[in-house]
Amino acid sequence: MAAQPIKCIGGDYIGNGSIHFGVLWLGPKADKFQGFSFSMPKQRYAPSDVVKLTEMGQEQVKSFLGASVAAGAGALLLGGIGLVAGALAGGNKHNALVAVEFADGKKAAFSIDPGNKPYICFKLYALERGLVEHEF
Repeated sequence: MAAQPIKCIGGDYIGNGSIHFGVLWLGPKADKFQGFSFSMPKQRYAPSDVVKLTEMGQEQVKSFLGASVAAGAGALLLGGIGLVAGALAGGNKHNALVAVEFADGKKAAFSIDPGNKPYICFKLYALERGLVEHEF
């Protein structure tokens, strides 16, 4: 079993957590989702402990590496103005803001790339079981 680190940004858990998943040789599938674990307070949840997944929206974040590469390319092509334009335009990523509720009433919120394969496994699991709630 492998784990995808997540950073909790709200709820009953703080700091680091993980989405646990099986081997993804054939791509993300609902049955690959193996649960969650959190470090503070220390807790482990099986897939059956998840009672609700809420996608609260999307946020735009800037990747330092992406912005610096775009700035460097802009500087090479267009000089100083290209440097500024590249730094402003490069490195933009979208993350999903996600909240998960567990059977014991505890909740965790985290931000994750919506294309992240372990997250996709979790989302497929939640969709198959009717656990997804959308906030608008």
